[in-house]
Parts: sequence; structure tokens; C-alpha cells
Amino acid sequence: MSKNFSNSDFGDMLISSTDLKDILNNGGYPYREIKDILWGESPLRPIIDSDVDVDRMDYLLRDSKYSGVQLGNIDLQRLMDSVSYEQGKVDISEKGLYSAENFFIARLHMYQAVYYHKTILGYELLARKIYSDMIDECDVPGSPSELREIVESGNIFMWDDEWFHSRLYGCYYTTSNDVLKQKIWNLINRRGPKMVYDEPFSAANKYSLHSVLEKLESSNIPRSSIYPIEENISIIDKTRINFVKANGGKVAVDDVGFLLKSVPSRLSINRIYVDAPYSSRAREVIP
Repeated sequence: MSKNFSNSDFGDMLISSTDLKDILNNGGYPYREIKDILWGESPLRPIIDSDVDVDRMDYLLRDSKYSGVQLGNIDLQRLMDSVSYEQGKVDISEKGLYSAENFFIARLHMYQAVYYHKTILGYELLARKIYSDMIDECDVPGSPSELREIVESGNIFMWDDEWFHSRLYGCYYTTSNDVLKQKIWNLINRRGPKMVYDEPFSAANKYSLHSVLEKLESSNIPRSSIYPIEENISIIDKTRINFVKANGGKVAVDDVGFLLKSVPSRLSINRIYVDAPYSSRAREVIP
């Protein structure tokens, strides 16, 4: 998919190009106001897009349940009762301190243990690479205009895991690209890439990923079999959160509780994966 096509672009397309827009308007929710809440400057936006928003509350609980990992459990009701929003910032009443600590620690742990689990991420990178190659090789939609056609035709609901797997099999039997065919076979048969480098980002190793890539390529590992990833995930923006005392006074995050002080503002992911046949060679090259 185009790098210039964001989630908000897709969301706008999904609502404005379908019956959802009319349904919202007829229900007394003008789409222009909804759009402003979702992606604009509405004072209601922090409810769905802030450090403590209903979106994060929802996916932490939902993903915890369906992944079987208990790390995402939070005291939802108490947290919701303790939070208010003012001028783009989040105010949390002092009684909600422990619930807030639990929320941010759960967020950190879910990213570490689930969303960026080393094996899960390896398969995700492989799937991304396969789909990118399939756009050129096997006539799958890859541009915003093609996606718009799917949305406007009403077939976007069919764009699910089964659709993706059907395209994998179709491309496997029609492509003449042996490298792509092997990658598809690896994904279908759960032969994912292996992580060979994992170093949290810091100023001291700012250019380490690039240098490691050069070492791997110089050791005759094909670039198409190397999967680097650099991510910098926001966990908590302490400048946008205040705790409100019983007397109405506000204090910063670092002035209350000891757990939140130790929660990092961001989680840095700095990894490299390679296709399994090259993992031994890669580990010989990387110190």
C-alpha cells in the first residue's frame, strides 16, 4: 500500500464513500463533526486519541483476552471514573493513581510481550514483504485508487485473512518469481524469518542498524532476505498528564507514585531478521 496513504485517509474513505456517512447524518451525527473528532481539532478528540483514551482501553482488554495473555488487564471502570480531558491534556484524579499505573504498565508489557513479540514480528515483516512484492507480480490491489474501488463496491468486508490467504495461494501457482514463491511457501508453512539482531535504540548506537545491514549484505545474504525494523512507540507522554489532588491542585507524573517514574516514555525496537537458511551465517557476522 502507498506510504502516503495513512490510517486516517483510509478511515475517511471508508466513511465518506459508503452508506456510513448517510447513516451518521440521518442519526444526527454530521460527518463533518465526526471527522473533526477523529482527525481534527475537536475538544472531544482526546477521548479517542490521547495517552489515556478509549481506543487504548479497548484494545488492551480485547487483545489480552484473545491472546490469552493477562498482561493487558486493567481496572477499566475506575480508570474511566478518574479521567478527564482539558485543552488536549489528560487529568487523572489522585484516587485513580493505581489504575493509571496499571494502565501504562499494561500498555508497555503488551507491546513487549505481544505486539512486538520476536516471532510474531518476524512473520508480520515477512507478510508485509510478500504483499509488497505481490502488488507487482500478482495483480493485488496496492494503490489508494484500487482500495477506493473495493470500498465503493461494498466488498471491503471481504478483505480479511481468508482473502489474503486466497491471494497467497493464487500468486504461488501463477508467479514466475521463484524468490516470491519461496517466501509464500515459508509463510504458509510457518517457516518465518529468524531474529539475528536486537538492540534498543540509543544515541550511542544511532547508526548501528545501518552498519549491521552492510555487514549482512557483504556476507552474501540477499537483501530480499533481510528484514530490518526500527520503531519508536509512545508509551506515555508525561508532559500531557497531570494528577489532580483532592484540593484541586495538579501535580506532574514524576511527582506522584514511584512506578510511573520508571515507565519509559517510549519503547524502541531496533531489530533485524533474516530468512531461516541465512540465520547461521548472519549470527557469525553479527558480534
